[in-house]
Amino acid sequence: MSLDYLGLDIGGANIKAYDSKGRAESVTFALYREPDRLADEIRSLAARMASPDSVLITMTAELCDCFSTRRQGVLKIVSDLESIYNPGILRIWGVDGAFHSTTTIKANPALAEASNWKALGDCLANDYFQHKSGLVIDIGSTTTDILAVSHGKILSDSRTDLDRLQSGELVYIGVNRTALCAVTDSVKYRSTHTPVMRELFATTGDIYLTSGDIPEDPDDLSTANGRPATRVEARHRLARLIGLDYEHFTEQDAASMASQIDKKVVKIIEKSLQKVMQRLPDQCVEQIVVSGSGSFLGQRIARKLVPEASILNLETVWGPDQASSACAVALVRLAERTLNS
Repeated sequence: MSLDYLGLDIGGANIKAYDSKGRAESVTFALYREPDRLADEIRSLAARMASPDSVLITMTAELCDCFSTRRQGVLKIVSDLESIYNPGILRIWGVDGAFHSTTTIKANPALAEASNWKALGDCLANDYFQHKSGLVIDIGSTTTDILAVSHGKILSDSRTDLDRLQSGELVYIGVNRTALCAVTDSVKYRSTHTPVMRELFATTGDIYLTSGDIPEDPDDLSTANGRPATRVEARHRLARLIGLDYEHFTEQDAASMASQIDKKVVKIIEKSLQKVMQRLPDQCVEQIVVSGSGSFLGQRIARKLVPEASILNLETVWGPDQASSACAVALVRLAERTLNS
């Protein structure tokens, strides 16, 4: 008899869920601001999903600076999960590529630290790279994961975020939350070279709202100024980046700035892609799988950098909701393959 699984990917800014019935959901939750509300947020999200026989977890939220150490973060997340569910049904994915009980994780918290990339990579390697070599590019709201994959295996020695930063597998840039002053030092404003203000006035979400690559969401207030995630408000935020306001910053100005900064984002990701590609046999890229809320950007970069490779977009294969919750989906797929056997 097959089990009903619930996969939870617990991040510092978002919690993503997927269940065996095919329902996927992602909610914005700034855990780094309100860590004591984590359990309530998980309860609320889980109530909208299927009742599980087993709950599968991966996490990155332990890195939030509301925790003194990553160990403390893991233990807090595990404690909150055990306050919601019977510990016996909890299974946490480790960076060693296996599910573990909460008892094991509490004894060795490092196993669970920043483990979601490993879940996604192992799932996609098995499902789409059994007879091919290539890359997985997962671009989310905050980070980009790049993995070299060949014949069903991830080609990585990384176990920590530090390892992955150094290898190029982790790029701390995404399509929503990254501060634009961390992406570029300057832009051209009406043909004049203009330094940007080094302040959290605008984020990458504003350039992709402006370009139309991500949809408007008037209910989303997790922006730099706490105002809605709409194109009009994005223009206001972009204007502040160079000391202006919307009265002196037109839609054309916003489009120009967005295009310029997008090119900087692409260049940063391409540099790491080229580094990770060196891990592949003969640097041969036969296939690229792109996923995440920034899959549109991953697909564009893949076509430019490796035009000869076939590109599989999880948004097309799994659907947009599941692609945006890809790590939670991966947990359920891994469990169906390993825990049911």
